[in-house]
Amino acid sequence: MKTCVVLGDLSSDLSSENYPTVPVCDDCFAECSDSERIIHSDDFDPVLGNSCHYCGKFKEEEENEQC
Repeated sequence: MKTCVVLGDLSSDLSSENYPTVPVCDDCFAECSDSERIIHSDDFDPVLGNSCHYCGKFKEEEENEQC
């Protein structure tokens, strides 16, 4: 899982809604990394949550799949 700045609601007046920083699982990251939806990625930060912004998969589920 990674922490990513993603393309959000560009019509909003709030920058936090334009480009929100959210957790993204490895599967969704692989799907989106070539598109314009992910602007920037970094290491996972649990402060922002532990479920994927796109599919809802929890960090624990992702870790169990990798075992």
